[in-house]
Amino acid sequence: MIVDEDLPIHEVVSLERSEVEEVFGAKALLEQVKIDIRNFSSLGFGRPKGIRMDFKSPVLLQLPSFRRFKRGRYVLFPIPSLIIGSLVDHWNANCDPKMLIKRPAFLSMYANYLMME
Repeated sequence: MIVDEDLPIHEVVSLERSEVEEVFGAKALLEQVKIDIRNFSSLGFGRPKGIRMDFKSPVLLQLPSFRRFKRGRYVLFPIPSLIIGSLVDHWNANCDPKMLIKRPAFLSMYANYLMME
């Protein structure tokens, strides 16, 4: 997560309780959480244009419905349309012309509502 430098760390991370409620209508138990916070300048390079995040556990790949999103739900990450769009672009760039995916934009947007964990 990239945040403004003025944001106090206690507003970003709060792990006082290992049990988190209201995770899609259920409770979640956090175990073995490791957080490493660094300033980009301490790593020897400036602010990045993007960040790569590796997850050791499954990540939900389903966007909330419009009704839930309107009530203040977070946008899920990674965004399925970006993943599928990138895969389709690579596929079309390297596949046989007979095997091209003809409507890549439709497939990418459809992925937001089709993919689930």
